[in-house]
Amino acid sequence: MPHRTKLLIGALGAATPLAINLIVVDHLALASPTALTVLGYGIRVAALVGLGVLVVVRNLDEERPARIFQLGLAGPALITALLNGVNQRSLIQSQTVASPTPRAFLSMPVVYAAPTSQPRQFELPPETSGEQIWRGLTGGRSDRVWFVIVRRAATREAAEAASDRINRTVYGFRAEVFEPYHGRGDWCVVVGEGLTHADAQRLKGQALGAGLTGAELWTPPPAQVK
Repeated sequence: MPHRTKLLIGALGAATPLAINLIVVDHLALASPTALTVLGYGIRVAALVGLGVLVVVRNLDEERPARIFQLGLAGPALITALLNGVNQRSLIQSQTVASPTPRAFLSMPVVYAAPTSQPRQFELPPETSGEQIWRGLTGGRSDRVWFVIVRRAATREAAEAASDRINRTVYGFRAEVFEPYHGRGDWCVVVGEGLTHADAQRLKGQALGAGLTGAELWTPPPAQVK
Protein backbone atom coordinates (compact mmCIF):
# COMPACT_ATOMS: atom_id res chain seq x y z
CA MET A 1 0.00 0.00 0.00
CA PRO A 2 1.43 3.46 -0.91
CA HIS A 3 2.52 5.61 2.00
CA ARG A 4 0.20 8.39 0.87
CA THR A 5 -2.80 6.08 1.18
CA LYS A 6 -1.71 5.05 4.66
CA LEU A 7 -1.42 8.69 5.73
CA LEU A 8 -4.89 9.45 4.35
CA ILE A 9 -6.37 6.52 6.25
CA GLY A 10 -4.62 7.69 9.42
CA ALA A 11 -5.92 11.22 8.94
CA LEU A 12 -9.44 9.84 8.47
CA GLY A 13 -9.08 7.88 11.69
CA ALA A 14 -7.88 10.98 13.54
CA ALA A 15 -10.77 13.07 12.20
CA THR A 16 -13.43 10.52 13.19
CA PRO A 17 -13.53 11.25 16.98
CA LEU A 18 -13.38 14.98 16.20
CA ALA A 19 -16.42 14.76 13.93
CA ILE A 20 -18.38 12.71 16.47
CA ASN A 21 -17.39 15.08 19.27
CA LEU A 22 -18.49 18.08 17.20
CA ILE A 23 -21.96 16.59 16.88
CA VAL A 24 -22.31 15.40 20.48
CA VAL A 25 -20.26 17.83 22.61
CA ASP A 26 -18.47 20.60 20.75
CA HIS A 27 -21.66 22.18 19.47
CA LEU A 28 -22.10 23.34 23.11
CA ALA A 29 -18.57 24.71 23.38
CA LEU A 30 -18.94 26.41 20.00
CA ALA A 31 -22.30 27.98 20.76
CA SER A 32 -22.26 31.66 19.75
CA PRO A 33 -18.99 31.19 17.84
CA THR A 34 -16.64 34.08 17.15
CA ALA A 35 -13.76 34.33 14.71
CA LEU A 36 -11.30 33.67 17.55
CA THR A 37 -13.28 30.66 18.77
CA VAL A 38 -13.27 29.19 15.25
CA LEU A 39 -9.53 29.89 15.01
CA GLY A 40 -8.91 28.02 18.27
CA TYR A 41 -11.05 25.11 17.10
CA GLY A 42 -9.15 24.99 13.79
CA ILE A 43 -5.86 24.80 15.68
CA ARG A 44 -7.22 21.93 17.78
CA VAL A 45 -8.37 20.00 14.71
CA ALA A 46 -5.06 20.52 12.92
CA ALA A 47 -3.05 19.48 15.99
CA LEU A 48 -5.05 16.30 16.66
CA VAL A 49 -5.18 15.21 13.04
CA GLY A 50 -1.45 15.88 12.87
CA LEU A 51 -0.98 13.70 15.94
CA GLY A 52 -2.87 10.84 14.33
CA VAL A 53 -0.85 11.13 11.13
CA LEU A 54 2.38 11.24 13.14
CA VAL A 55 1.49 7.95 14.84
CA VAL A 56 0.88 6.40 11.40
CA VAL A 57 4.22 7.77 10.12
CA ARG A 58 5.90 5.97 13.01
CA ASN A 59 4.22 2.73 11.89
CA LEU A 60 4.47 2.83 8.10
CA ASP A 61 5.36 -0.85 8.01
CA GLU A 62 1.74 -1.64 8.96
CA GLU A 63 -0.23 -2.88 5.92
CA ARG A 64 -3.70 -3.54 7.34
CA PRO A 65 -6.07 -0.59 6.64
CA ALA A 66 -8.15 -1.25 9.76
CA ARG A 67 -5.05 -1.22 11.94
CA ILE A 68 -3.80 2.02 10.32
CA PHE A 69 -7.21 3.58 10.94
CA GLN A 70 -7.01 2.58 14.62
CA LEU A 71 -3.50 3.98 14.95
CA GLY A 72 -4.66 7.33 13.62
CA LEU A 73 -7.77 7.35 15.83
CA ALA A 74 -6.29 6.42 19.21
CA GLY A 75 -4.39 9.57 20.19
CA PRO A 76 -7.03 12.15 19.15
CA ALA A 77 -9.80 10.07 20.74
CA LEU A 78 -7.94 9.88 24.07
CA ILE A 79 -7.15 13.61 24.16
CA THR A 80 -10.72 14.51 23.18
CA ALA A 81 -12.10 12.34 25.97
CA LEU A 82 -9.75 13.97 28.49
CA LEU A 83 -10.81 17.46 27.39
CA ASN A 84 -14.48 16.53 27.68
CA GLY A 85 -13.93 15.21 31.19
CA VAL A 86 -12.08 18.33 32.33
CA ASN A 87 -14.68 20.64 30.79
CA GLN A 88 -17.76 18.70 31.84
CA ARG A 89 -19.29 21.45 33.99
CA SER A 90 -18.31 24.41 31.83
CA LEU A 91 -19.82 22.77 28.75
CA ILE A 92 -23.29 23.07 30.30
CA GLN A 93 -22.74 26.26 32.30
CA SER A 94 -25.37 28.91 31.68
CA GLN A 95 -23.77 31.57 29.52
CA THR A 96 -25.87 34.68 30.15
CA VAL A 97 -23.41 37.44 29.33
CA ALA A 98 -23.09 40.82 31.01
CA SER A 99 -21.50 44.03 29.84
CA PRO A 100 -17.98 44.80 31.19
CA THR A 101 -17.78 46.08 34.77
CA PRO A 102 -15.02 47.99 36.60
CA ARG A 103 -12.08 46.07 38.14
CA ALA A 104 -10.56 47.27 41.39
CA PHE A 105 -9.89 46.35 45.00
CA LEU A 106 -6.49 46.56 46.61
CA SER A 107 -4.98 45.85 43.14
CA MET A 108 -6.70 42.46 42.99
CA PRO A 109 -7.65 41.42 39.42
CA VAL A 110 -11.36 41.04 40.22
CA VAL A 111 -14.64 42.58 39.13
CA TYR A 112 -16.83 44.43 41.62
CA ALA A 113 -20.44 45.43 41.58
CA ALA A 114 -21.08 49.12 41.04
CA PRO A 115 -24.04 50.80 42.69
CA THR A 116 -27.10 51.51 40.57
CA SER A 117 -30.74 52.41 41.20
CA GLN A 118 -31.99 49.20 39.65
CA PRO A 119 -31.28 45.68 40.95
CA ARG A 120 -28.85 43.67 38.89
CA GLN A 121 -29.26 40.22 37.39
CA PHE A 122 -26.81 37.36 37.83
CA GLU A 123 -24.89 37.37 34.53
CA LEU A 124 -21.53 36.02 33.46
CA PRO A 125 -18.94 38.47 32.10
CA PRO A 126 -18.15 38.58 28.38
CA GLU A 127 -15.26 36.44 27.19
CA THR A 128 -11.88 38.01 26.56
CA SER A 129 -10.08 37.34 23.26
CA GLY A 130 -7.85 34.78 24.98
CA GLU A 131 -10.86 33.01 26.48
CA GLN A 132 -12.53 32.80 23.06
CA ILE A 133 -9.44 31.14 21.57
CA TRP A 134 -9.19 28.82 24.58
CA ARG A 135 -12.85 27.80 24.17
CA GLY A 136 -12.25 26.82 20.56
CA LEU A 137 -8.92 25.15 21.35
CA THR A 138 -9.99 23.06 24.35
CA GLY A 139 -13.78 23.32 24.61
CA GLY A 140 -13.39 24.90 28.05
CA ARG A 141 -15.05 28.10 29.16
CA SER A 142 -13.88 30.85 31.47
CA ASP A 143 -13.68 30.20 35.22
CA ARG A 144 -14.90 33.76 35.89
CA VAL A 145 -18.31 32.52 36.97
CA TRP A 146 -18.24 33.15 40.74
CA PHE A 147 -20.10 35.72 42.85
CA VAL A 148 -19.52 36.73 46.46
CA ILE A 149 -22.82 37.19 48.30
CA VAL A 150 -22.76 38.83 51.74
CA ARG A 151 -26.49 39.04 52.52
CA ARG A 152 -29.67 37.29 51.49
CA ALA A 153 -33.11 38.80 52.01
CA ALA A 154 -36.71 37.85 51.31
CA THR A 155 -37.59 41.26 49.85
CA ARG A 156 -35.95 43.86 47.65
CA GLU A 157 -36.40 46.50 50.33
CA ALA A 158 -34.53 44.47 52.93
CA ALA A 159 -31.72 43.75 50.48
CA GLU A 160 -31.43 47.44 49.53
CA ALA A 161 -31.29 48.43 53.20
CA ALA A 162 -28.48 45.92 53.82
CA SER A 163 -26.61 47.12 50.72
CA ASP A 164 -26.85 50.78 51.80
CA ARG A 165 -25.65 49.90 55.30
CA ILE A 166 -22.61 48.04 53.93
CA ASN A 167 -21.71 50.86 51.53
CA ARG A 168 -21.91 53.41 54.36
CA THR A 169 -20.18 51.51 57.12
CA VAL A 170 -17.79 48.92 55.63
CA TYR A 171 -14.68 50.36 53.99
CA GLY A 172 -13.36 48.89 50.73
CA PHE A 173 -16.54 47.17 49.50
CA ARG A 174 -19.21 48.26 47.07
CA ALA A 175 -22.37 46.29 47.55
CA GLU A 176 -25.21 45.96 45.07
CA VAL A 177 -28.59 44.27 45.07
CA PHE A 178 -29.17 41.36 42.70
CA GLU A 179 -32.55 39.94 41.75
CA PRO A 180 -33.41 36.31 42.60
CA TYR A 181 -31.80 34.04 40.03
CA HIS A 182 -34.37 33.27 37.33
CA GLY A 183 -37.05 34.67 39.64
CA ARG A 184 -36.52 32.03 42.33
CA GLY A 185 -34.87 32.25 45.74
CA ASP A 186 -33.69 35.27 47.73
CA TRP A 187 -32.68 38.79 46.88
CA CYS A 188 -28.92 39.01 47.28
CA VAL A 189 -26.39 41.67 48.26
CA VAL A 190 -23.27 41.07 46.15
CA VAL A 191 -19.78 42.56 46.57
CA GLY A 192 -17.97 40.65 43.80
CA GLU A 193 -19.06 39.28 40.43
CA GLY A 194 -17.50 37.53 37.47
CA LEU A 195 -14.58 36.21 39.54
CA THR A 196 -12.41 33.14 39.27
CA HIS A 197 -12.78 30.70 42.14
CA ALA A 198 -9.43 31.73 43.62
CA ASP A 199 -10.28 35.46 43.48
CA ALA A 200 -13.73 34.81 44.93
CA GLN A 201 -12.21 32.85 47.82
CA ARG A 202 -9.84 35.73 48.58
CA LEU A 203 -12.63 38.29 48.47
CA LYS A 204 -14.81 36.13 50.70
CA GLY A 205 -11.98 35.97 53.26
CA GLN A 206 -11.64 39.76 53.17
CA ALA A 207 -15.40 40.17 53.60
CA LEU A 208 -15.40 37.85 56.59
CA GLY A 209 -12.47 39.78 58.04
CA ALA A 210 -14.44 43.01 57.63
CA GLY A 211 -17.32 41.61 59.67
CA LEU A 212 -19.57 40.49 56.82
CA THR A 213 -20.24 37.14 58.44
CA GLY A 214 -22.77 36.03 55.82
CA ALA A 215 -20.22 36.04 52.98
CA GLU A 216 -20.52 33.03 50.68
CA LEU A 217 -19.54 31.95 47.17
CA TRP A 218 -22.15 31.29 44.51
CA THR A 219 -22.12 30.36 40.84
CA PRO A 220 -25.02 29.74 38.43
CA PRO A 221 -26.01 26.08 38.34
CA PRO A 222 -25.45 24.11 35.13
CA ALA A 223 -28.13 24.81 32.54
CA GLN A 224 -30.52 22.09 31.48
CA VAL A 225 -29.35 21.07 28.03
CA LYS A 226 -32.19 20.34 25.66
